Formats: sequence, structure tokens, C-alpha cells
Amino acid sequence: MEDALDRFSKWFWNPNFWLPVGYTWEDLVAQTSKDEYYPRVEDIFLPSIVLGVCLLVFRYCYARLVVIPMGRYLGIKEPKKYQLKQNPVLETAFKKYKSKVENNLTELSKRTSMSERQILRWMRTRAKLDAPSVMMKFEDTCWHFLFYIVLFWYGLFTLWDKSWFVKTENCWVGWPKQHVTNDVYWYYAIELGFYWSLLFTLSTDHKRKDFTEMVTHHVVTIFLVFFSWVTNFVRIGTLVLCVHDAVDYFLAGGKIGTYMKSDTLATILFVMFLLVWIASRLIIFPFFVIYSASVESRIIQGVAESSTYMFFNGLLYILQVLHIIWSYMIFRIAYRKVTRGKIEDVRSDSEEDKDELSEGEDYKGIPNNVKDNSPRARPKFRGDKGYQ
Repeated sequence: MEDALDRFSKWFWNPNFWLPVGYTWEDLVAQTSKDEYYPRVEDIFLPSIVLGVCLLVFRYCYARLVVIPMGRYLGIKEPKKYQLKQNPVLETAFKKYKSKVENNLTELSKRTSMSERQILRWMRTRAKLDAPSVMMKFEDTCWHFLFYIVLFWYGLFTLWDKSWFVKTENCWVGWPKQHVTNDVYWYYAIELGFYWSLLFTLSTDHKRKDFTEMVTHHVVTIFLVFFSWVTNFVRIGTLVLCVHDAVDYFLAGGKIGTYMKSDTLATILFVMFLLVWIASRLIIFPFFVIYSASVESRIIQGVAESSTYMFFNGLLYILQVLHIIWSYMIFRIAYRKVTRGKIEDVRSDSEEDKDELSEGEDYKGIPNNVKDNSPRARPKFRGDKGYQ
């Protein structure tokens, strides 16, 4: 087993794939002076995972000590407590059929001795148990707002005096032997740790319709950050991170305004988000960052000779495709704002959940208007609490 892993490791980390011709991993990390530091795998992988766990702990404390008390003060609705009698048959049906449960009502009624209306009501209550509350979404949004605004301005402060911040061609001068400073290291490590934390909480955070796109985005970003560190594509990597962080806190702030029911704040922040999104994701990222990685890097001798060039640029193009998909969603929301005069959560129309539903509303496609003519249902529907 160890021999197989060793062979795989040697094959995967073949310097002929990752580095220019004539370079080895020893050449890449060898220090010419004690004041110079070059990226090492061991300095970013495990430390970033530890940072990810620390961020989860900090997020939990931040939510309990700051966000939830603030949300209560602002009148954010907390999750309702629904009582539901356990029923293994219906639980299995809920997970199996989802919104198509109405096609199996007769069979379920026979197996549970419950009326069709009772089954539908059980299903609606069960669906509400899985739905995220407004408070939960408020917690999630406040965390993203805090992190992105801090990291964007920290990144801007870190890169402000760097030669490649304005002249992107300097990202490639001297590659792969480019010295990395302490502030850039911590910027990279914290960013990677944050995306690890997002990946860790995907199963617990409320799911949206663009769940697949979000998973793809997190995985691509982790690969991008990690392998750009290993191959010392750090300079262009810092620009990618800074461009992405520039817009996200406007989005989170707009959502907070929506949850606070402040239409003016939500509208102002949404307009700012839209303008910064267009500037950062549709102009700066493709025409400056990707252009530098695709075109300017080829001018520098050795960059285009390594397979890292294709690997790294492939990940950047995947991110740009995701930007285009999200741009379509955002522009659709902007159109609704203009035509309907109402601002929405930028991805609210893609969420599967609906909050705070009344008894007369549908839930996840589960209807509540199915007629039930069975004798046991008519006299006992209002007063029977055994199925709730």
C-alpha cells in the first residue's frame, strides 16, 4: 500500500508537469538568503485546514454572542418549533418521493391508516423542519459580510505596495523563483482556510438551487489557491482573491438589509453590488487577470512551457463560466427590481425553501387542497392532533 502511494505521489508531483524545463522542486524552494522565503506544501495545506476549523469556532461564537442577539433586537424571526409525531413509513416516503408524494397517497394511506389530508399535512410539517429560518439565513449572511469585508481590505492593504498590483506583467517576472512575504503568506493561508470552512459546512448550511455551482466554485477555488501556492503562481493568485472579495460583502450587506426589512438600504447596496460585480467579475477578472495569466505569462520565458500554465488557466476559465451563470441570475433580479419595484435576495428565487408559510400555502410542491372523502377524515381533521 505504501509503495503504491509513493509511486502515485512521484507520478502526481512530477516536476516535468508542474515546473518549467530544467527545474526541480528542490530548486523551487531553495533559499538564496535567510531573508527569502519560497512556498512549501507543508506550510499551507495542514495549516489552512486548522485555520478553517478555527474559523468555524469563531463563526459559532460570533453567531451566538453577536448575530443572534442583534437579530432579536432587529425583530428577525426565529425558527418555529413544529411538533411532529414520528412515522417511519412517511419519513421514508418523504425522502423518496419529495414533491411527488401526491401520486402515492392511496398507498401511503393504506399503510399508515391515515387520511390523505393527514398525510399531506404531515409532509408539509416535515418539510418545514428542514427549511432554514430567517434567523439562520441572517446568521449565514452576517458571517459572510464580516469575513469578506475584512479580507478584502486586508488584501488591498497587503497588495497596495506590490509591484504586480498595478502592472500585472510583474506577476511573471522571475517565476518560479519569486520571494513570498509574510503578509502574502497569511493572506493566502486565511483565504484557503475560509474556503475549507465553507466546504465543511455545505451539508449544514441551507441549500439553494445553485448548490452545484457553489460546490464547484469552492472546490475550484481550493484547487486554485493550493496549486498556485505549490507552483508559486502566488502573485496572480492574490489578484484573483482580491477581485473576488471586492463584491461579496455588498451582496451580504444587501441581504442583511432585506432581512431587516429596510428596502432603502437593500436597494442601495444591491445597486453598489451590481456595479462592483460588473467591474470586478465581468471586466477586471477576464480582461486583466485572465489576460495576464493567459497572454502575458506566455511572453515570460518558461511559463507557457509547463503544464501548470494549462492547469491554472483552466481553473480560471471555469470560474469565469460560473461568473457568467451568476451574472444572468443577477441581471434577472435587477430586471425584476425595475419592473416590480421590489428587491429580492439575489439568489432567493433559486432557494428550495419557503419560510413562515401559513396553513393555506403549498410547501415544496406538496399540495394541501387534495379532496379527501374518506369517512375517517371529515369528522376528525380539525381536532385530531395525533398526526402533528
